[in-house]
Amino acid sequence: MERREKLLQKAQESPGSVRWNELLTLMRTWGFNERKTKEGVCFPHPLLAQRCVMPMVPKPHSDKVKEPYVRKCIDAIEMIKELQEGER
Repeated sequence: MERREKLLQKAQESPGSVRWNELLTLMRTWGFNERKTKEGVCFPHPLLAQRCVMPMVPKPHSDKVKEPYVRKCIDAIEMIKELQEGER
């Protein structure tokens, strides 16, 4: 199993315990770009640009990211997986 698959599996099993650095690594390994905003980070992806899907994650005060933001990122990754499988 690849590292990115392990990170995704961990995030899916317990989205409330994902750390900020883990989320950044997860999004980068799936091809998301990191665009810093005033509030946090926006993750645009070339395949999702036409669908206007860009998960936005505010920078947490502690090291852990809140569960709803992790779930939005997981949903975006699932969309990428479906699009990549459709291209094959």
